[in-house]
Amino acid sequence: MTARRFVLCLLTGLLFALPSAAGSHDTQVPGWFRYAVGDFTVTALQDGEINLPPSSFQGIPADQIQALSARAFSYSDKGVPTSVNAYLVDTGAHRILVDAGNAECYGWKLGALAANLKASGYAPNDIDIIVLTHMHGDHVCGLVENGKKLFPKASVWADAKEAAYWLDDKNKATPAGARAAVALYGKDFHTFKPGDVIAAGMTIVPAPGHTPGHTAFRFESKGAVLLVFGDIVHNSFVQFAHPDVSVMSDTDRVQAIATRQALFAKVAAENTPVAGAHVPFPGIGRLRKDGNGYVFVPVEFTPRP
Repeated sequence: MTARRFVLCLLTGLLFALPSAAGSHDTQVPGWFRYAVGDFTVTALQDGEINLPPSSFQGIPADQIQALSARAFSYSDKGVPTSVNAYLVDTGAHRILVDAGNAECYGWKLGALAANLKASGYAPNDIDIIVLTHMHGDHVCGLVENGKKLFPKASVWADAKEAAYWLDDKNKATPAGARAAVALYGKDFHTFKPGDVIAAGMTIVPAPGHTPGHTAFRFESKGAVLLVFGDIVHNSFVQFAHPDVSVMSDTDRVQAIATRQALFAKVAAENTPVAGAHVPFPGIGRLRKDGNGYVFVPVEFTPRP
């Protein structure tokens, strides 16, 4: 026993004497997060982060935007940090991707979605349905990688009014990358209208205002629900507390505010979990009424059983 203890002490001393790994440790874990909705598996995927200037918001002074963000320790000289998220819903029968990220549209070099998808255990070939909340570049341009379809086996769906607006050759506001992405999918690009059924367990929820055909998608399995609501919110520290604040990219400011207020009231009353494209990653949580606004309560990290 004495000899054994000596050997153990010697080995322990050698272990602590070993030099630590050299170099800095500044990389982050992959940006994916798993969440269960009944029998459905939802994987939140981060495409990257952009910084919105305070002037992007309307109906509130820029200094108040800074104050709200600073209160949440989320403001920098570059602007208001804004996550860009997408969501993969594995229903068993289908693997449905809600939005495809930005890639390099608008001059923003994001494009981490593909790598995070693979890190989460899926491959682009696994995706068979892609539904777009709307057709701004930060939701569409990620359909393409190196000039080719990133999701070769997927059908892509957008609201019919949305597609008609953004794919009109007269609309100079459409990012070239977005139009090229849709064109590349050709016959695999489809449109839907309210009431259509694309996949079992998914309901189309019209949410116009930010764009003409902006759409949320409601997923339900065994009584559990998740509403993926796209760009209803562009900053969680501003628009949850102040639902009447709009953003410059809203095509119809009045309608966008009305849609947000109605949706917030409904999901808060029904305790419905939501997922937002620009809510801090993973962007999943619930809303609680608070005075004239709401508080977003993010989901806690809990390993699935």
